[in-house]
Amino acid sequence: MSLYEQFEAIPDNARRLAAARLRYRALEVLHEALEQSGTTKAALAKTLGVGKSAVGQTLNGDGNIRLNTLADYLHALGQEVSLDLVPAGTARLQATRPAFDVAWSTPIDVVTTDFHRVDADRPSFRSDFTKAA
Repeated sequence: MSLYEQFEAIPDNARRLAAARLRYRALEVLHEALEQSGTTKAALAKTLGVGKSAVGQTLNGDGNIRLNTLADYLHALGQEVSLDLVPAGTARLQATRPAFDVAWSTPIDVVTTDFHRVDADRPSFRSDFTKAA
């Protein structure tokens, strides 16, 4: 049993972990929206009518973000969020498995482009990886 699973098995920790995952995802969404918009934190603060420090604190995850605050920030950045209902624990499984599953289930072609020596005792290969057709 992993350390995560041991922690989750303690009464009430599964709920706390679910809340933490939701807060983390909300912050990810905010940062994605900020990046996609090309807006600066200062411009966002001006649009929202709040101080730059308030925007910084929100984006740093200081405290719990209210749903209205999340909606206001996203709207100011030209975005909205959608929520999906999943069985408890599903979000953790999706967060931990896809990168691994995709990495090992996506076929790739390895094309070795040249053989070279970084130093005299350690030959190495330089390769390009492309998704298989």
